[in-house]
Order: sequence, then structure tokens, then C-alpha cells
Amino acid sequence: IWFVSQPLLIRSHILNGLSLGETPEEIRRGLALVLAETGIQEGALMSFGFGILAAMAVFSYLTSLRSSAALHALPLRREEHFLSNYVSGLLLLVIPNVAVFLSTVIVETAFGLLDITPPLKWLGAVTLQNIFFFSFASLCAVVTGHLLALPVFYGVLNALVPGLEFLVRSTVGMFIYGMNEIPNLALEPLSPVFYYLTRSHYFWDTPEGWRYTVLCALVGLAFAAAALALYRARRVETAGDIVSFRAFKPIFKYGVAFCAALFFGMLVFIVAFGENTGTIWQFLFCALVMGAIGYFAAEMLLKKSFRVFSAAWKGWLCFSAVLVALAVCVRADLFGFERYVPELQDVDRAVVSLYFRSYFDKDSDTRILGMNGDIYIPRGEEELEAVLDLHESIVDRRREYFRYSYAGADVTPLSLSIQYQLKNGRVVARSYTVPVTDAILADPDTPAARYEALMNDPKVLPQLYFPENLTEENFGNGRVDGNRGAISATLSQAQSYVLYQALLKDLEAGRIGRRNFTPSAEIYPVWIELRFTGYFPEWVGAREDEEPYQRTYYAHLTLTRDARNTIEALKDLGVLDDQALLELEREEEASPDPEMLEYAASADLEK
Repeated sequence: IWFVSQPLLIRSHILNGLSLGETPEEIRRGLALVLAETGIQEGALMSFGFGILAAMAVFSYLTSLRSSAALHALPLRREEHFLSNYVSGLLLLVIPNVAVFLSTVIVETAFGLLDITPPLKWLGAVTLQNIFFFSFASLCAVVTGHLLALPVFYGVLNALVPGLEFLVRSTVGMFIYGMNEIPNLALEPLSPVFYYLTRSHYFWDTPEGWRYTVLCALVGLAFAAAALALYRARRVETAGDIVSFRAFKPIFKYGVAFCAALFFGMLVFIVAFGENTGTIWQFLFCALVMGAIGYFAAEMLLKKSFRVFSAAWKGWLCFSAVLVALAVCVRADLFGFERYVPELQDVDRAVVSLYFRSYFDKDSDTRILGMNGDIYIPRGEEELEAVLDLHESIVDRRREYFRYSYAGADVTPLSLSIQYQLKNGRVVARSYTVPVTDAILADPDTPAARYEALMNDPKVLPQLYFPENLTEENFGNGRVDGNRGAISATLSQAQSYVLYQALLKDLEAGRIGRRNFTPSAEIYPVWIELRFTGYFPEWVGAREDEEPYQRTYYAHLTLTRDARNTIEALKDLGVLDDQALLELEREEEASPDPEMLEYAASADLEK
């Protein structure tokens, strides 16, 4: 596949670059990126797929009793059997890599654009991936004696660790308030195929990426050594068995039961009872039923018989008792997940936002932050303490809010995320939905009232929308629209900066940019958009070691009636006049714009 597709891809990229008038150096950089993508993403997929096919080809004799007995009757040591097949299978993968490498070099040389380094890196990365995936497939081939079970074991085990983490987090999140969102999986690196596909930008030509790739190859060699040790101890008569080693059979049986209880139990629970309305005891019932099916199905596969109930019921009872104990632990919040609020002296950074993203992922930087009034990054102990008080007020009402009914017309759900990076490097992330009503907002100790006070504090409002010390050079063209299209203006860079200065004064006075949870009549149907570009590490709460970058941000605000500095600036810019304001007043008195009110009351103003 690669022998045909990659040279054609390289040729197409070169011809496209020449037609666009790119310099040879620019084309070479583009080729390096093309090889990076194919070497990491496609390399992982090809190694994953063809690794198991090669293993099935060279170790297929282990699944047939006649073939296995005949081959092992030869006067050869088992080490010789294994190594000859292992090397043969690996060469089936490596030799095509060399052919693709040579064809790539030939195409680049024909156009006079050869840079040997990227193709060599491609060859090295793909070969290291081949070593890991084929070695792991070889280990699976030794452990099982069934040809059809081999690809199933290989595929499941490749995704098992992050898959289990996802299932456990999803299950726990349905019954522990604040954990209903799934941040980046901590155990993701233990599934190389998944990690390669999702982190390709992180791997290519970086020390961390190469260390991970080399480490995977070394782990692959360790798998090959383990496969050799098991091969020496493997009994010939286990050919045809699902699991060839007695010690691994309980692991297979209880592993299948646990995965069936979590995965299929969750599916049945959601369909039958609903994710947001069912109880943990209903989920436990579903998990027990599906776990029993998985347990006895695995036992039947191991015994090659349907008559397994009389001998296996004791193990099923023990497994069921473990599930019940886990459900009790989750219901009682035995580990304190729901109740946990970090101490002030332990917190390094924090983020409060209206939508969940993993802001403190070790491989990401602050360019993922949307800002635009939706993200609050506390500065100093006083602001951080206010965030902790907000979090504490939510935790104190966890029993009331977890299964809160939002069916009433006067109740508005507010979803927010609170994330901390502790000084010890640990990340704590919680995501909540809390109710908002007029009565709740009237109580200053409720989460909704605390959040409203936090986000509408005049000291905080400017930093929600703009970093400090912006200059005219930071701004691009802005927009002012409203009154059902009657107002529409594009602002120049200079005009945007003038409007920014006026907005800043009104923000500092708390006259604009406030977050309203209920529709407000104190606003005009006029929307302002300002665009500015730069790198603002203090504003986005960047780490000290973060690499600087340039990014464009947008500030969206709705014009309020008492934002006098902004109104005067719009008049000076010719966007508004007294007649337009009068028409806005009459329009709103006669028929308030429902879209405008909905926009102002929305918890997420980001475009």
C-alpha cells in the first residue's frame, strides 16, 4: 500500500508546491510534515494492522494440534522455532519499509529536492512501531491457542487500559456529583496505537516523542522475551484452547466478566433507566446481570462446554460480592471524591469556566483557552479563596443538586467547571450543574449567587474580556451589529482601539459585560465584537516554561443602557446617534427582541 501511495503523495506535494511558486526549502519543509504525518499516524495504523496479520501467518501452527505436534517433533530447540518465526514475521514488516524509503528517496532525488533526514526519521519511527506491535501480537499468539481468538485478544488488549479507565470514570461519574465529565485519560500512553493517533503533533521530531517511540520498541522486545519464555513452557496439546496457560484462565474469566458488567451493564442501565435519573442500585442490578452473562460465557469458552454452572457458581458469587462492595463504596463516597475541596496553600493555579476542557493537560498549552468572558483565572490569594468558597458551597449542596429537577419554567441550569493544578503537580477537575432561580440568586451563600458575584465583580470584569495593557497594534477589525440589521458597522484597527478604551472604563465600573442569568431589560439589541492578537501569559495563566505563541482572541459584549462611555464612543465613531438610540428605546418598549434577551441571559457568550 505504502509502496504505491507514498511516492505518489510525495510527487503530488512537490508538483503542488512548484505550481504555487514555493522555494525548494519551503517544499522540503512541507515534505517533512507529510512524512511526519504518514510516519506517526499511518505508521501506527499500518503497524497495528499488519503486525497481527504477520503474527497470525508465522504462528498459525500453534492453533492446530496436528501442525504443532509435527513441527515440535523436529530435532530443533524451541528457542530456534520461536526466533526463526519471530524474525521472519518482523522482516515481513521491515523489508517493505525499506522499499518505501528507497522509493521516497528516488522521487525526491528526481525533482532535485532530496533531504535524507526526514525519510530516515520516517523509516526509524515506523520500524520501531513495527517492533512493538509485532512483538505484542507474538505474545498474544503464544498465550492463545485459537486462531480467531488471537486478533480479538490483540485488539482488546491494545485498548484495554485506557478503555477500562474510561469505563470506570464514566460509571463513577454517573453517581458522584462533579465527576460527570471525562478529562484526558491519564493511562492513555499505555495504548500506543491510541496515543499515536491522538498525539501525532506531539511525537514528530521531539525528544519526548522519540523517547516514547524508543520506549515502546524496548517494551516490545520485552514482550518478545516474555513470549519466548512462555513458548518454552507451552504445552503442545493446548492448541485450539482459548487460553493456553492455566494461570491465565482466571484472569481471562474475571476480566471478561468485569468488562461485560461495566460496558454492557452501562448500556442496559442507560436504555432502561436513563443516565440522569437512574440510581446506583439499578446500575448494580444491570451490572450483576451482564457480569453473570460475561462470566459464564467465558467459562464456557474455557471449558468448551455449556455445562459449567454447577462448578462455576461459587466464583460468580465472589465476583458479584465484589461488585456489590464497589457499589457501596461509590454510594458512600468512601474515597471522598464528592467532598474534596483543596486547601488554599496547596493550589498553584485554578480555572473556572462555563464548559469543560482539560486546561492543565501536560501536553497542551494555554492556546486552547477560549476566554471571551467565559473563563475566570483567579489572580492572588483573595480571588483564589473566592473560587474555593464557590466550590465549597457546591459541595455542601451536593445531595440537593445532584438529582435536581429542572422541569420548572423558572429554573435555569448553570453548568460550570472548576479545575485546579496543585503545587505537587496533581490536577483536580470537577464539573457541576447547579440551579438558578430568583430565590436562589437572592441568597448570597448559594453557588449561583456566588458565581454571579464572582463573575460580575467590577474588579474581575475587565480581565474576563481583555488582557492588561493592550495597544492599538494588537487589534484587528471589529464589528458592531444590532437592531435586526439596522445597525451594522465594521471598525478599523484605530476605531477598535478607541472603542476598547471606552469599554474598559465601563467594565471597570461594572456597567457592561455583566452575566445575567435571567432576561434583562437593561440592555440594547446591539452586539460588539473586538478582535485582538498576541501572547498574554499572565491573562491566560501560562506556565513559566510555556513556549510563547501568537493567537487571535475575540471579545463579544452586549451594549447596556448605562454603558455611557461605550455609547459616547459609538456616537463619536458614527455607529450610533441620538435618533438610533431613541429607536432602540421604542423598539424595546414595544417588542423586546427575544433573541437579544436570550443572548444576554445565556451562560455561554462565545461564538
